[in-house]
Amino acid sequence: MAPAEISVALPPDIIDVVQRAVEAGEYATASEVVEDALRAWTDTRTTSYDVEHLRAAWREAIADDSPGIPMDEVFDRLDRRYEAMIERPPVR
Repeated sequence: MAPAEISVALPPDIIDVVQRAVEAGEYATASEVVEDALRAWTDTRTTSYDVEHLRAAWREAIADDSPGIPMDEVFDRLDRRYEAMIERPPVR
């Protein structure tokens, strides 16, 4: 996708950080600095969502009164699954 231009107002201290990063050769342009920062922010938000999703699943599992699956059976299933994966590697 072709980049699109937008205008963003930044406080002087952030502008200074962006300019120093470009002057130091860490980035070629101010746009690259902002793009990298936004990607990191997006990754953090995604990770936070994943953690909350896992916490909700954990709470649900703890509240579940069903007997569940015996640990030995779980490990047997995993052993069979991974043995099958070794026997026939995925097609690429």
